[in-house]
Amino acid sequence: MQHRIANQQYFNIFSYTRSDELQYNAKRIKSIPKQLKESEVWRGVRSTFSSESSEWRATIAKLARPEEDENSEQRPILPKTDSLDCFGITVFYGRVELMGKKNGLILVNFGGPRCIAEIKPFLIALLTDRDVICSSLPPFFHRLLFTWVAKRRAKKVAHDYEAIGGKSPIFEDTEAIAEALRTKIDVPVLTFHRYLPMTHPQFVKDVQALDDCNSIRIFPLFPQFSYTTTGSIARWFSENLCAKTAGKFRWIKSYPAHQAFAQPFTATIQQCLDDHQMREEETLLLFSAHGLPKRYICSGDPYQEECESSFELLASAFPKAAHQLCYQSLFGKEEWIRPYTVEFCKGLSISIRNVVIVPLSFTSDHIETLFEIEQLYLPILKEKGFHAVRCPAMNLRADWIDGIVQIISSSHVLRNAMLIRHGRAKCCACCAKTK
Repeated sequence: MQHRIANQQYFNIFSYTRSDELQYNAKRIKSIPKQLKESEVWRGVRSTFSSESSEWRATIAKLARPEEDENSEQRPILPKTDSLDCFGITVFYGRVELMGKKNGLILVNFGGPRCIAEIKPFLIALLTDRDVICSSLPPFFHRLLFTWVAKRRAKKVAHDYEAIGGKSPIFEDTEAIAEALRTKIDVPVLTFHRYLPMTHPQFVKDVQALDDCNSIRIFPLFPQFSYTTTGSIARWFSENLCAKTAGKFRWIKSYPAHQAFAQPFTATIQQCLDDHQMREEETLLLFSAHGLPKRYICSGDPYQEECESSFELLASAFPKAAHQLCYQSLFGKEEWIRPYTVEFCKGLSISIRNVVIVPLSFTSDHIETLFEIEQLYLPILKEKGFHAVRCPAMNLRADWIDGIVQIISSSHVLRNAMLIRHGRAKCCACCAKTK
Protein backbone atom coordinates (compact mmCIF):
# COMPACT_ATOMS: atom_id res chain seq x y z
CA MET A 1 0.00 0.00 0.00
CA GLN A 2 1.43 3.40 -0.86
CA HIS A 3 0.43 6.99 -1.33
CA ARG A 4 2.06 9.32 -3.80
CA ILE A 5 2.69 12.81 -2.49
CA ALA A 6 1.96 15.73 -4.78
CA ASN A 7 5.05 17.46 -6.18
CA GLN A 8 7.26 14.61 -4.90
CA GLN A 9 8.08 16.51 -1.70
CA TYR A 10 10.93 15.26 0.44
CA PHE A 11 10.01 13.24 3.44
CA ASN A 12 11.98 11.28 6.01
CA ILE A 13 13.32 7.82 6.69
CA PHE A 14 13.02 5.79 9.86
CA SER A 15 15.82 3.25 10.21
CA TYR A 16 17.03 0.82 12.84
CA THR A 17 20.51 1.51 14.18
CA ARG A 18 23.19 -0.53 15.98
CA SER A 19 22.28 1.13 19.29
CA ASP A 20 18.80 -0.47 19.07
CA GLU A 21 17.29 2.94 18.50
CA LEU A 22 14.86 3.96 15.82
CA GLN A 23 16.66 7.01 14.56
CA TYR A 24 15.05 9.85 12.71
CA ASN A 25 17.10 10.30 9.55
CA ALA A 26 17.11 12.62 6.77
CA LYS A 27 15.46 15.41 4.94
CA ARG A 28 13.65 18.33 6.55
CA ILE A 29 9.88 18.17 6.42
CA LYS A 30 8.17 20.71 4.19
CA SER A 31 4.48 19.98 4.45
CA ILE A 32 2.06 17.10 4.48
CA PRO A 33 -0.77 17.51 1.98
CA LYS A 34 -4.30 17.32 3.27
CA GLN A 35 -5.11 14.30 1.12
CA LEU A 36 -2.23 12.40 2.72
CA LYS A 37 -3.24 13.22 6.29
CA GLU A 38 -6.77 12.04 5.54
CA SER A 39 -5.64 8.87 3.80
CA GLU A 40 -5.87 5.35 5.19
CA VAL A 41 -2.09 5.03 4.85
CA TRP A 42 -1.33 7.99 7.08
CA ARG A 43 -3.90 6.94 9.69
CA GLY A 44 -2.27 3.52 9.73
CA VAL A 45 1.17 5.03 10.29
CA ARG A 46 -0.15 7.30 13.05
CA SER A 47 -1.94 4.48 14.85
CA THR A 48 1.08 2.17 14.63
CA PHE A 49 3.38 4.66 16.26
CA SER A 50 0.93 6.25 18.70
CA SER A 51 0.06 2.89 20.22
CA GLU A 52 3.56 2.66 21.67
CA SER A 53 3.90 5.69 23.94
CA SER A 54 3.34 9.39 24.34
CA GLU A 55 6.78 9.95 22.77
CA TRP A 56 5.58 8.31 19.59
CA ARG A 57 2.45 10.47 19.62
CA ALA A 58 4.54 13.59 20.07
CA THR A 59 6.77 12.58 17.19
CA ILE A 60 3.87 11.91 14.84
CA ALA A 61 2.24 15.15 15.89
CA LYS A 62 5.41 16.98 14.94
CA LEU A 63 5.51 15.22 11.57
CA ALA A 64 1.89 16.13 10.92
CA ARG A 65 2.31 19.90 11.40
CA PRO A 66 2.30 21.49 7.95
CA GLU A 67 3.55 24.76 9.39
CA GLU A 68 6.87 23.18 10.42
CA ASP A 69 9.72 25.62 9.82
CA GLU A 70 11.64 24.25 6.85
CA ASN A 71 14.85 25.88 8.08
CA SER A 72 14.71 24.05 11.38
CA GLU A 73 17.45 21.47 11.96
CA GLN A 74 15.83 20.06 15.09
CA ARG A 75 15.12 16.34 14.88
CA PRO A 76 12.68 14.59 17.22
CA ILE A 77 14.29 11.85 19.30
CA LEU A 78 12.49 8.55 19.07
CA PRO A 79 12.38 6.16 22.02
CA LYS A 80 14.66 3.19 22.32
CA THR A 81 13.10 -0.21 21.87
CA ASP A 82 14.20 -3.82 22.29
CA SER A 83 12.29 -4.93 19.19
CA LEU A 84 11.25 -3.60 15.84
CA ASP A 85 7.52 -3.28 16.53
CA CYS A 86 7.23 -0.96 13.55
CA PHE A 87 9.50 -2.99 11.29
CA GLY A 88 9.35 -1.91 7.70
CA ILE A 89 7.38 1.31 8.05
CA THR A 90 9.29 3.69 5.82
CA VAL A 91 8.55 7.22 4.83
CA PHE A 92 10.88 8.37 2.11
CA TYR A 93 11.29 10.44 -1.01
CA GLY A 94 7.84 11.19 -2.30
CA ARG A 95 5.86 8.30 -0.84
CA VAL A 96 4.69 6.65 2.33
CA GLU A 97 4.89 2.86 2.31
CA LEU A 98 2.92 1.14 5.03
CA MET A 99 4.33 -2.27 5.82
CA GLY A 100 3.28 -2.55 9.43
CA LYS A 101 3.03 -5.97 11.02
CA LYS A 102 1.62 -7.75 7.95
CA ASN A 103 5.07 -8.49 6.66
CA GLY A 104 7.48 -11.36 6.45
CA LEU A 105 11.21 -11.91 6.23
CA ILE A 106 13.05 -14.70 4.41
CA LEU A 107 16.73 -15.42 5.03
CA VAL A 108 18.24 -17.11 1.99
CA ASN A 109 21.50 -19.02 1.92
CA PHE A 110 23.46 -21.56 -0.07
CA GLY A 111 22.54 -24.56 2.03
CA GLY A 112 24.89 -27.40 2.83
CA PRO A 113 24.64 -31.14 3.52
CA ARG A 114 23.49 -31.91 7.05
CA CYS A 115 24.97 -35.42 6.86
CA ILE A 116 27.08 -37.49 4.50
CA ALA A 117 23.97 -38.90 2.81
CA GLU A 118 22.92 -35.41 1.68
CA ILE A 119 26.17 -34.67 -0.16
CA LYS A 120 25.02 -36.25 -3.43
CA PRO A 121 21.62 -34.48 -3.70
CA PHE A 122 23.29 -31.26 -2.61
CA LEU A 123 25.88 -31.46 -5.39
CA ILE A 124 23.33 -32.53 -7.99
CA ALA A 125 21.18 -29.49 -7.18
CA LEU A 126 24.27 -27.26 -7.26
CA LEU A 127 25.94 -28.46 -10.45
CA THR A 128 22.76 -28.79 -12.50
CA ASP A 129 21.84 -25.17 -11.71
CA ARG A 130 22.42 -23.31 -14.97
CA ASP A 131 23.01 -20.06 -13.11
CA VAL A 132 26.03 -21.71 -11.47
CA ILE A 133 27.32 -23.59 -14.52
CA CYS A 134 26.30 -21.71 -17.65
CA SER A 135 26.86 -24.32 -20.35
CA SER A 136 25.72 -24.21 -23.97
CA LEU A 137 24.18 -27.67 -23.70
CA PRO A 138 20.42 -28.19 -24.11
CA PRO A 139 18.73 -28.46 -20.66
CA PHE A 140 18.27 -32.24 -20.81
CA PHE A 141 21.92 -32.93 -21.67
CA HIS A 142 23.16 -30.34 -19.18
CA ARG A 143 21.28 -32.05 -16.38
CA LEU A 144 22.36 -35.51 -17.52
CA LEU A 145 26.05 -34.58 -17.72
CA PHE A 146 26.31 -32.63 -14.48
CA THR A 147 24.26 -35.14 -12.52
CA TRP A 148 26.93 -37.66 -13.48
CA VAL A 149 29.69 -35.20 -12.50
CA ALA A 150 27.97 -34.52 -9.17
CA LYS A 151 27.73 -38.22 -8.31
CA ARG A 152 31.43 -38.72 -9.01
CA ARG A 153 32.40 -35.61 -7.09
CA ALA A 154 30.25 -36.62 -4.10
CA LYS A 155 32.54 -39.60 -3.47
CA LYS A 156 35.61 -37.36 -3.51
CA VAL A 157 34.32 -34.59 -1.24
CA ALA A 158 32.81 -36.99 1.33
CA HIS A 159 36.28 -37.18 2.88
CA ASP A 160 36.41 -33.38 3.09
CA TYR A 161 33.11 -33.25 4.96
CA GLU A 162 34.18 -36.05 7.29
CA ALA A 163 37.20 -33.90 8.19
CA ILE A 164 34.92 -31.10 9.40
CA GLY A 165 32.49 -33.27 11.35
CA GLY A 166 30.50 -35.07 8.65
CA LYS A 167 28.31 -32.10 7.71
CA SER A 168 28.29 -28.43 6.81
CA PRO A 169 27.38 -26.10 9.69
CA ILE A 170 25.81 -23.56 7.32
CA PHE A 171 22.30 -25.00 7.67
CA GLU A 172 22.31 -24.87 11.47
CA ASP A 173 23.90 -21.42 11.49
CA THR A 174 21.26 -20.02 9.13
CA GLU A 175 18.47 -21.44 11.28
CA ALA A 176 20.12 -20.02 14.42
CA ILE A 177 20.36 -16.57 12.81
CA ALA A 178 16.66 -16.74 11.93
CA GLU A 179 15.80 -17.68 15.51
CA ALA A 180 17.86 -14.77 16.84
CA LEU A 181 16.11 -12.38 14.47
CA ARG A 182 12.70 -13.54 15.67
CA THR A 183 13.57 -12.09 19.08
CA LYS A 184 14.40 -8.72 17.54
CA ILE A 185 11.74 -8.13 14.90
CA ASP A 186 8.03 -8.72 15.23
CA VAL A 187 7.46 -10.43 11.86
CA PRO A 188 7.50 -14.07 10.69
CA VAL A 189 11.03 -15.17 9.72
CA LEU A 190 11.54 -18.05 7.26
CA THR A 191 14.70 -19.62 5.85
CA PHE A 192 15.47 -20.92 2.36
CA HIS A 193 18.38 -23.24 1.62
CA ARG A 194 18.98 -23.16 -2.14
CA TYR A 195 20.76 -26.49 -2.64
CA LEU A 196 18.96 -28.62 -0.06
CA PRO A 197 16.03 -29.78 -2.21
CA MET A 198 14.60 -31.90 0.59
CA THR A 199 13.81 -28.68 2.50
CA HIS A 200 11.98 -26.99 -0.38
CA PRO A 201 8.48 -28.55 0.00
CA GLN A 202 8.21 -27.33 3.59
CA PHE A 203 9.49 -23.89 2.57
CA VAL A 204 6.78 -23.62 -0.10
CA LYS A 205 4.12 -24.44 2.51
CA ASP A 206 5.57 -21.92 4.95
CA VAL A 207 5.74 -19.11 2.42
CA GLN A 208 2.17 -19.83 1.28
CA ALA A 209 1.13 -19.38 4.91
CA LEU A 210 2.31 -15.76 4.60
CA ASP A 211 -0.57 -15.07 2.23
CA ASP A 212 -1.87 -12.23 4.42
CA CYS A 213 1.46 -10.40 4.28
CA ASN A 214 1.57 -7.21 2.24
CA SER A 215 5.31 -7.44 1.61
CA ILE A 216 8.04 -10.00 2.22
CA ARG A 217 11.64 -8.87 2.61
CA ILE A 218 14.36 -11.19 1.31
CA PHE A 219 17.77 -11.01 2.97
CA PRO A 220 20.62 -12.96 1.31
CA LEU A 221 23.47 -14.10 3.51
CA PHE A 222 25.73 -13.27 0.55
CA PRO A 223 27.22 -9.78 1.11
CA GLN A 224 28.19 -9.41 -2.56
CA PHE A 225 25.67 -9.94 -5.33
CA SER A 226 26.15 -12.56 -8.03
CA TYR A 227 23.73 -14.11 -10.49
CA THR A 228 25.16 -17.47 -9.39
CA THR A 229 23.97 -17.06 -5.79
CA THR A 230 21.35 -14.38 -5.12
CA GLY A 231 20.26 -14.41 -8.76
CA SER A 232 19.87 -18.18 -8.74
CA ILE A 233 17.57 -18.01 -5.73
CA ALA A 234 15.49 -15.27 -7.36
CA ARG A 235 15.08 -17.49 -10.41
CA TRP A 236 14.05 -20.46 -8.25
CA PHE A 237 11.39 -18.31 -6.60
CA SER A 238 10.15 -17.17 -10.00
CA GLU A 239 9.91 -20.73 -11.33
CA ASN A 240 8.57 -22.50 -8.23
CA LEU A 241 6.27 -20.01 -6.52
CA CYS A 242 3.11 -18.43 -7.82
CA ALA A 243 3.43 -14.98 -9.35
CA LYS A 244 1.26 -13.46 -6.60
CA THR A 245 3.66 -14.65 -3.90
CA ALA A 246 6.83 -13.71 -5.79
CA GLY A 247 5.29 -10.33 -6.50
CA LYS A 248 5.37 -9.54 -2.78
CA PHE A 249 9.10 -10.16 -2.51
CA ARG A 250 11.33 -7.15 -1.89
CA TRP A 251 15.03 -8.02 -2.05
CA ILE A 252 17.99 -6.46 -0.31
CA LYS A 253 20.23 -7.16 -3.30
CA SER A 254 23.56 -6.94 -1.48
CA TYR A 255 25.43 -4.92 1.13
CA PRO A 256 29.16 -5.05 0.26
CA ALA A 257 29.99 -1.65 1.74
CA HIS A 258 27.23 -1.26 4.32
CA GLN A 259 28.59 -0.15 7.69
CA ALA A 260 26.36 -2.66 9.48
CA PHE A 261 28.23 -5.39 7.58
CA ALA A 262 31.69 -3.82 7.85
CA GLN A 263 31.62 -3.07 11.59
CA PRO A 264 31.06 -6.62 12.91
CA PHE A 265 33.41 -7.97 10.24
CA THR A 266 36.12 -5.54 11.36
CA ALA A 267 35.53 -6.57 14.97
CA THR A 268 35.89 -10.24 13.97
CA ILE A 269 39.24 -9.58 12.30
CA GLN A 270 40.47 -7.54 15.26
CA GLN A 271 39.46 -10.29 17.68
CA CYS A 272 41.39 -12.81 15.56
CA LEU A 273 44.50 -10.61 15.71
CA ASP A 274 44.13 -10.26 19.47
CA ASP A 275 43.53 -13.98 20.04
CA HIS A 276 46.72 -14.88 18.15
CA GLN A 277 48.72 -11.94 19.55
CA MET A 278 49.46 -10.55 16.10
CA ARG A 279 50.40 -6.89 15.72
CA GLU A 280 48.66 -5.16 12.86
CA GLU A 281 51.84 -3.71 11.38
CA GLU A 282 53.42 -7.20 11.30
CA THR A 283 50.52 -8.94 9.58
CA LEU A 284 49.28 -9.61 6.06
CA LEU A 285 45.48 -9.76 5.81
CA LEU A 286 44.80 -12.11 2.91
CA PHE A 287 41.14 -11.66 1.97
CA SER A 288 39.88 -14.73 0.13
CA ALA A 289 36.54 -14.58 -1.71
CA HIS A 290 34.79 -17.36 -3.58
CA GLY A 291 35.88 -17.32 -7.21
CA LEU A 292 33.79 -16.97 -10.35
CA PRO A 293 34.51 -17.73 -14.02
CA LYS A 294 35.88 -14.73 -15.85
CA ARG A 295 33.22 -14.93 -18.56
CA TYR A 296 30.51 -14.32 -15.93
CA ILE A 297 32.13 -11.02 -15.02
CA CYS A 298 32.54 -10.12 -18.70
CA SER A 299 28.83 -10.71 -19.24
CA GLY A 300 27.84 -8.25 -16.53
CA ASP A 301 27.95 -10.00 -13.16
CA PRO A 302 28.91 -7.30 -10.59
CA TYR A 303 30.38 -9.79 -8.11
CA GLN A 304 34.06 -8.90 -8.55
CA GLU A 305 33.38 -5.19 -8.28
CA GLU A 306 31.41 -5.70 -5.08
CA CYS A 307 34.15 -7.93 -3.62
CA GLU A 308 36.65 -5.16 -4.31
CA SER A 309 34.35 -2.67 -2.61
CA SER A 310 34.18 -4.85 0.53
CA PHE A 311 37.93 -5.42 0.43
CA GLU A 312 38.75 -1.71 0.24
CA LEU A 313 36.39 -0.86 3.09
CA LEU A 314 37.69 -3.58 5.42
CA ALA A 315 41.33 -3.00 4.53
CA SER A 316 40.94 0.70 5.39
CA ALA A 317 40.10 -0.32 8.97
CA PHE A 318 43.61 -1.81 9.32
CA PRO A 319 45.90 0.80 7.71
CA LYS A 320 49.08 -0.56 9.31
CA ALA A 321 48.63 -4.09 7.94
CA ALA A 322 49.45 -5.38 4.46
CA HIS A 323 46.43 -6.42 2.38
CA GLN A 324 45.67 -8.68 -0.56
CA LEU A 325 42.47 -9.84 -2.27
CA CYS A 326 42.37 -13.31 -3.86
CA TYR A 327 39.77 -15.80 -5.09
CA GLN A 328 39.37 -19.46 -4.17
CA SER A 329 37.26 -22.58 -4.86
CA LEU A 330 38.03 -22.95 -8.56
CA PHE A 331 36.04 -25.57 -10.49
CA GLY A 332 36.65 -26.76 -14.01
CA LYS A 333 39.35 -25.79 -16.51
CA GLU A 334 38.22 -22.36 -17.70
CA GLU A 335 39.74 -19.05 -16.62
CA TRP A 336 38.44 -17.64 -13.33
CA ILE A 337 38.93 -14.18 -11.86
CA ARG A 338 42.41 -13.69 -10.46
CA PRO A 339 44.58 -13.79 -8.43
CA TYR A 340 43.93 -17.32 -7.20
CA THR A 341 44.34 -17.84 -3.45
CA VAL A 342 46.27 -21.09 -3.87
CA GLU A 343 48.75 -19.57 -6.34
CA PHE A 344 49.25 -16.50 -4.16
CA CYS A 345 50.02 -18.68 -1.13
CA LYS A 346 52.53 -20.76 -3.10
CA GLY A 347 54.34 -17.70 -4.44
CA LEU A 348 54.24 -15.53 -1.30
CA SER A 349 57.66 -14.21 -0.32
CA ILE A 350 57.64 -11.22 2.05
CA SER A 351 59.38 -10.20 5.25
CA ILE A 352 56.10 -10.08 7.22
CA ARG A 353 55.73 -13.38 9.06
CA ASN A 354 52.07 -13.24 10.17
CA VAL A 355 49.31 -14.08 7.67
CA VAL A 356 45.59 -14.08 8.43
CA ILE A 357 43.31 -15.54 5.73
CA VAL A 358 40.01 -13.67 5.94
CA PRO A 359 36.92 -15.25 4.27
CA LEU A 360 35.62 -12.15 2.51
CA SER A 361 32.44 -13.46 0.85
CA PHE A 362 31.39 -15.91 3.56
CA THR A 363 29.29 -14.83 6.54
CA SER A 364 29.16 -18.39 7.94
CA ASP A 365 31.89 -21.00 8.13
CA HIS A 366 31.45 -24.08 5.95
CA ILE A 367 33.46 -26.37 3.66
CA GLU A 368 35.25 -23.51 1.86
CA THR A 369 36.59 -22.09 5.13
CA LEU A 370 36.80 -25.04 7.50
CA PHE A 371 38.41 -27.38 5.00
CA GLU A 372 39.68 -25.47 1.97
CA ILE A 373 41.30 -22.58 3.85
CA GLU A 374 42.16 -24.50 7.00
CA GLN A 375 43.57 -27.67 5.43
CA LEU A 376 44.67 -26.66 1.94
CA TYR A 377 45.97 -23.08 2.11
CA LEU A 378 47.28 -22.70 5.66
CA PRO A 379 49.68 -25.69 5.36
CA ILE A 380 51.24 -24.08 2.27
CA LEU A 381 51.95 -20.91 4.21
CA LYS A 382 53.18 -22.73 7.29
CA GLU A 383 55.63 -24.77 5.21
CA LYS A 384 57.09 -21.48 3.99
CA GLY A 385 57.68 -20.38 7.58
CA PHE A 386 54.70 -18.05 8.06
CA HIS A 387 52.61 -17.87 11.20
CA ALA A 388 49.32 -18.37 9.35
CA VAL A 389 45.81 -18.57 10.79
CA ARG A 390 42.25 -18.51 9.49
CA CYS A 391 39.95 -15.72 10.63
CA PRO A 392 36.53 -17.20 11.44
CA ALA A 393 33.43 -15.93 9.66
CA MET A 394 31.00 -13.75 11.61
CA ASN A 395 28.67 -16.74 12.14
CA LEU A 396 26.40 -15.98 15.12
CA ARG A 397 28.06 -12.86 16.53
CA ALA A 398 25.56 -10.64 18.33
CA ASP A 399 26.78 -7.52 16.54
CA TRP A 400 26.29 -9.27 13.18
CA ILE A 401 22.69 -10.17 14.11
CA ASP A 402 22.13 -6.50 14.99
CA GLY A 403 23.80 -5.56 11.71
CA ILE A 404 21.37 -7.73 9.76
CA VAL A 405 18.45 -5.93 11.39
CA GLN A 406 19.95 -2.58 10.45
CA ILE A 407 20.62 -3.62 6.84
CA ILE A 408 17.09 -4.97 6.44
CA SER A 409 15.59 -1.76 7.75
CA SER A 410 17.74 0.76 5.91
CA SER A 411 18.47 -0.68 2.46
CA HIS A 412 16.84 -0.08 -0.88
CA VAL A 413 14.79 -3.01 -2.12
CA LEU A 414 14.27 -4.57 -5.55
CA ARG A 415 11.61 -6.82 -7.00
CA ASN A 416 12.38 -10.48 -7.61
CA ALA A 417 12.45 -10.28 -11.41
CA MET A 418 15.17 -7.60 -11.34
CA LEU A 419 17.76 -10.07 -9.99
CA ILE A 420 17.46 -12.76 -12.65
CA ARG A 421 20.08 -13.05 -15.38
CA HIS A 422 18.80 -13.16 -18.95
CA GLY A 423 20.88 -14.83 -21.63
CA ARG A 424 23.96 -17.03 -21.38
CA ALA A 425 27.16 -15.81 -19.74
CA LYS A 426 29.98 -15.57 -22.25
CA CYS A 427 33.10 -13.51 -22.90
CA CYS A 428 33.29 -11.08 -25.76
CA ALA A 429 35.72 -11.63 -28.64
CA CYS A 430 38.31 -9.31 -27.05
CA CYS A 431 38.36 -11.30 -23.81
CA ALA A 432 38.59 -14.58 -25.70
CA LYS A 433 41.79 -13.38 -27.36
CA THR A 434 43.43 -12.63 -24.00
CA LYS A 435 42.81 -16.06 -22.45
